Parts: sequence; C-alpha cells; structure tokens
Amino acid sequence: MTNNTENFMAWKWETTNGTPLITAADSVTYLFGLYGEDIRVSPPSPNQKLSEILTNQYKNPTLSKGVSELPTWKHQFHPVNCVPDMMFLGSATDANPDTLSIKHTGLKHSFTSRWEYKGGTNPRRIQSVGNYTIGMYGRMGIDISHIVEITNAWQKFESEADRVALTTAPIYPETIESCYVGLSEVLWDYGEAGEDNWDEIFEVEYSQQQNFTQHYTSKTTQIVYPQTYGSVDITFHAVLNQNTQWEDYIARNIKDVAIKTTKPNDITKYKQIVFANCQITQVVDTHIAYDGKVLALIKARAESYSVNFTHEGSNFATYYPAYA
Repeated sequence: MTNNTENFMAWKWETTNGTPLITAADSVTYLFGLYGEDIRVSPPSPNQKLSEILTNQYKNPTLSKGVSELPTWKHQFHPVNCVPDMMFLGSATDANPDTLSIKHTGLKHSFTSRWEYKGGTNPRRIQSVGNYTIGMYGRMGIDISHIVEITNAWQKFESEADRVALTTAPIYPETIESCYVGLSEVLWDYGEAGEDNWDEIFEVEYSQQQNFTQHYTSKTTQIVYPQTYGSVDITFHAVLNQNTQWEDYIARNIKDVAIKTTKPNDITKYKQIVFANCQITQVVDTHIAYDGKVLALIKARAESYSVNFTHEGSNFATYYPAYA
C-alpha cells in the first residue's frame, strides 16, 4: 500500500444555493489561501445521530439510526485576498477602495468546498455543499502573517462515491500567492478630526458570529438560513507606559477603529478593517513589564466590521459576486 502524499482544501462559489459546481474532474477551483506548518487542514465531517430504545425484556438498549448531523466546521489559513470576509459579510462594492460589508437583505453567497487527500492507494474525497460562513476570527500584528479562521454551516455531504477526483489542480484566487503581513496602523476615531494613531498596539484579535437556523429535508440533507450577526469582540495587545492613560478612552463615546495590514511585496496592496461604533470595555494588566512599561490587553466591542481593500485581480465579480 502506498501512502497518500497530497492534501488540499478548495472552494467555489455556487450560483444556486446548495447546488455544487465542483462536479467534473476538470472543474476550476480555488485554494483558500496559504498554509504554515502550524496549520492543519481538517475537512468537514458528518455525525450519525443515534437513539436508544429500551424494552422491559432486556437491560441493554437497542440502537436506531436517525438523521446524519452536519455540524459546523472550521478552516484556518493565511488569506491572499479578502474572499473569506466576503464569505462572512456577503456584500461587495467595486470602488476605490473596494469595500465589503454585511448584506442586510436576502441571502449571501454560498460555496462548495472540496477536500482531497490523494497520491496513494486509498485516496479520500470529501465535499461539503451549500456552505455559509457564520463565524470569523482574525489576527494581525507586527511580524505576523494575517491569519483567519472561518466557521461554516453546510447543507449536504458528498464523498468518493458521489464525485470524481480533480485532475485540474486548484489555483490561488486571482493567482495571488502572497498573504498580508504586519500591522501598519491602528486608528482610533477613524475618519474624524480627533483621529489618533495607537502606536502602542502591536497585535489585534477579533471575532464575530452570525446566528443561523437549519432544517432537515432528509436524513442526509439540511437547509441552512443565515440570520442576524452578534457584536464583534476585539482584543488589542499593547505595551503601555501606564494603564491610567486608557481610562480616558474607556470614558469616551463609542468611535470607529480601523486596523490595516499590507502585502510585503507592495504596501499599496492593503486590507483595512473598520470596526463600527467601538467601545473599550476593559484594560487587563498582565503584570509583565518591559523596561518599565506594561504589557496589557485592551478589550473592546464593536457593532460590526467592514473592509476596505485594494483589489489585485482583473475580474472583481468573479471573486466578489452579487447573489444571482
């Protein structure tokens, strides 16, 4: 037996929700982004629901098969463009700069994902259909390659028996092979006269979830409906002269905060995340000091986030489509 040697996760937008377009061996598909040694590619996996039936004749239960549950699955990677934010937010505008924001009416775009593990005697294929990204975690900072983890709710499971292996290798979206690196600026009161540059911030983490409902149409298929979004949780990592300097910010009214990262080979290619109506809730002193300064975690919450970015490709609608 020969071990499998190639492992990848690919995706493609669906023009009709729940109808996969990764069907043929030569289907064009896209990689989510770049991967490092610390990132493991894990495919979605269904769970078989079982019920236990007891009778007065035996003390052991009888197991009965129920529906095939499709739990949410997570995927972590270094994005090369802003497609993962499009998957989560749903609305795009081709402008200068290009923008992404929450789609407030109708359904956002769904996609199909394909995981393949091949090159050996027993290749594996798992395809999840009708994926909606309902969770976003992001991290960017000085000397850090921007990393995201998306959480997806899906509607149908397909395996080796359902689909042929891809003979056309997945490509990088828009043939971009560089990810965002660093944290070039953090702006408080973004876009206003009192805009401040938070030089003390060296790393930012953020996360947001979208509620969803699911309804089974058969034992192996469900329908997913994305619903309302929760607020955005943000953690700013900072080196402070003293914590009292932040008490003023906690007392201030809510403001927009913007963070920005760029491509290492061209700083004009950027991604800027704007947290709307952001409020600091807590400053946590970690009791770790550097040359008399204090390492602190600044906790905040925002109503939503949007993205301003430079589109590096030539066909905006292919990667940031309006829902058909």
